[in-house]
Amino acid sequence: MITLVPRILGFLFYYSPSHPSVEAILPALCDLPEQFESKHQAKIRTLVQKMAAQIQDSTKHDELAGEFSLLFEGLGEMPAPPWGSVYLDRESIVMGESTVEYRRFLAGNGIALDTQMREPDDQFGLMLLAFAQFMESEKFDASAELLELHLLPWALRYLEVLQQVEGVSPFYPNLAKVAHLYLTSLVEELELSPANKPLFK
Repeated sequence: MITLVPRILGFLFYYSPSHPSVEAILPALCDLPEQFESKHQAKIRTLVQKMAAQIQDSTKHDELAGEFSLLFEGLGEMPAPPWGSVYLDRESIVMGESTVEYRRFLAGNGIALDTQMREPDDQFGLMLLAFAQFMESEKFDASAELLELHLLPWALRYLEVLQQVEGVSPFYPNLAKVAHLYLTSLVEELELSPANKPLFK
């Protein structure tokens, strides 16, 4: 669960369903339930089956692409912004002080994101991918710090908001349920102590 799950979730939260990276990880999506503890596998399997059927349905691609733009690209008013500073900054702005702190943290641990776009580093999917990279490099202290200080203080709130978005298909709310269960499982498995930071959204 430690590296495969954040890779899959990171791609799905960061890339549009039509992106080659998403198409490449689709076969691994069906293996996702087995990466969770047995008590969660039935629930995850049901969610993943629904997600896989929807993302593989060619008639749904335009619909999902539109929802991705609404939820992740900032076109119009975003019902569930995926950037940490929106939740952690008193004025709920993108690229707030928490983003700057997270960028310093990444640089101090040898990660420089190059996404070919000018965007905040604290996007939920990107942060999961950074966590996976730390774990694969066996930088366990850095991975724990990423979760405890930079991701977990706001991520569960974000995922709750995403699950409650109205007028969209079940794909992204179901994805949020999987991610929420994954993060809460990580807290228990790694014995994490997330920082208690005030949230403003």
